Amino acid sequence: AAAAAVAAVLAAVSPIRPKPVAPPEATGTGVQDRGGERGTEAAAVGALLLAVDLGLRSGASLFSADGELLRYEQLRFADETALREEAPQLIASWEADVNAAAAGQTSSAAAPRRWAITHVAIEGGDPPLWEAWGEAHGAAPLSVSADEWRRHLLTRKERSSGSCAKAAARLVARQVVADFGAMEAHVGAFKTDAAEAVLMGYYVAYRLGWTTREPPIRRFSNGNVVLPKVTAQK
Repeated sequence: AAAAAVAAVLAAVSPIRPKPVAPPEATGTGVQDRGGERGTEAAAVGALLLAVDLGLRSGASLFSADGELLRYEQLRFADETALREEAPQLIASWEADVNAAAAGQTSSAAAPRRWAITHVAIEGGDPPLWEAWGEAHGAAPLSVSADEWRRHLLTRKERSSGSCAKAAARLVARQVVADFGAMEAHVGAFKTDAAEAVLMGYYVAYRLGWTTREPPIRRFSNGNVVLPKVTAQK
């Protein structure tokens, strides 16, 4: 049944067209701010954003145009060849899972809304791996630098060093999962790659106008992150 669902999604979307996709040198996402208004494309298609923290050991998150975090995972690929083989399968299977869930929530009188990954955002500049994800999606990904999303979501103190930023990301991601996730609050250790993929995806969703909360991260008056009670302790 799962294979049939993946096949159905592959038949419904445009075929992947392998082509060289080089990472742009610009550090910005290139996403036009929409002032909190969702674009007509998102409304018509059921747009999904796949955010990838690039690497063979990497993280990925999936946001809907409704501003909901649908999924996040820590990923590991054996090598570049494995990534090229598995990235298209991941895109197809994640789309299929979203569409299967949507079909189960729709009454028989209404046609289910079709969802598709319309945006892929990547943090990281490894050209072969960047190209692999671009080919898997069939379009050039959006480029996001770590500094860009960190400036938006982390405090200056949290950005004081790379290790501080990664530790803060693991905490802030818990809040994003609890506040915007379709799943339960995260329990246990939060892998850094997955946490950063969640935050980068949350930032791009904000730039697309899919999330509008201001400030984007809830904090106490002393600047500390408000955490879900279940995960208040690391």
